[in-house]
Amino acid sequence: MTAPSHTTLSIELDGQPSRHPIVIGKGLLAHCAELIETHLCNQGPPPKRLLLVTDQTVAPLYGTAMQAQLEAHGCQVASVILPGGETNKTLAGMAALFEAAEAFEFKRNDAVIALGGGIIGDMAGFFAASILRGVRLIQVPTSLLAQVDSSVGGKTGVNHHRLKNWIGAFYQPHLVIIDPDTITSLPEREIGCGLAEIAKYGFIQDSIGTETKINVLETVSTPSFRQALNIDWVSLIASCCQLKAAVVQADAKETSGHRALLNFGHTFGHAYETLLNHRLNHGEAVAIGMADALFVAAQLGRIDPSLAEKGIDLLRQLDLPTTPPEPIDTGSMVAAMGQDKKNRSGQAITLVLPVKSLGRVQLADPIEKARLMALLDQRRLN
Repeated sequence: MTAPSHTTLSIELDGQPSRHPIVIGKGLLAHCAELIETHLCNQGPPPKRLLLVTDQTVAPLYGTAMQAQLEAHGCQVASVILPGGETNKTLAGMAALFEAAEAFEFKRNDAVIALGGGIIGDMAGFFAASILRGVRLIQVPTSLLAQVDSSVGGKTGVNHHRLKNWIGAFYQPHLVIIDPDTITSLPEREIGCGLAEIAKYGFIQDSIGTETKINVLETVSTPSFRQALNIDWVSLIASCCQLKAAVVQADAKETSGHRALLNFGHTFGHAYETLLNHRLNHGEAVAIGMADALFVAAQLGRIDPSLAEKGIDLLRQLDLPTTPPEPIDTGSMVAAMGQDKKNRSGQAITLVLPVKSLGRVQLADPIEKARLMALLDQRRLN
């Protein structure tokens, strides 16, 4: 059975033995076994023993069928079903993966499939990087957020106490399979989380300077976009992946600062996630963080206030939150932001901020904590 029409992108990194394909197309979930065999054949014999990692929500939707498909293709499969939620993304939460691998007698030529959203991708990715010092990893993201962002680029990891993604590794997937048909099974809130990351690409796309299938900012700015969602998902997801791939290829391990562009809104957003004990989903927190970044940029004279407000209005148009759901002490907020990996000083916060226009951002000069607290206090009054 031939896989449906699809788009194939690739990430090629210096020092890596081969490219890492990103295959995007409607209906691909039913063809994962043949896609794995096709795209991993240049990376050794296609794996015939697979550890399938998913969660309690995705397992009944797609996990059972995925295991049956792989087994029908001659693969031996062990499934691990993890509890969902950011609070389970910890070293303790990963214990089930290592125990399952031991029971499965997992070997270096076996492979890991991450079937689920960003949390499953992060955990399964970190597991694949760690077990036997690295095995083949196949990302099959089922949430919109994971499809446009977290499944691509090789960041893996878990949380530690109140520190977001503090323990982890850069580990590129050997194959990413994206089927936009899974979007139809998502709750509205999860679709919104993915739209937040898509909006992020719109806010940063001119800084990346790579050609994409469609203009992301123009697409999400269409007044009827959020209500209709009757769009070419393959082209939109592919455009986001093209933007991320271009950044990752230029700065795979965050050594030059270029990859920091992808963190627009995230320094604020991670702090909100932590301080609100993950009552906000990641995309919601990032949306508020992007609104904060737009406001701060306007106050610092980096962007015209009317453009900042236009960007914030775009987030509202997408039905995304632009302010936290409850008051947060600005001192606690700035302290939490101080844990961000971009910071090089204990007295200042490094942010990715817009410059001159919507669509262009850069890593700004560090902002003194007292100054940032004052700006956040001012934003809360607006």
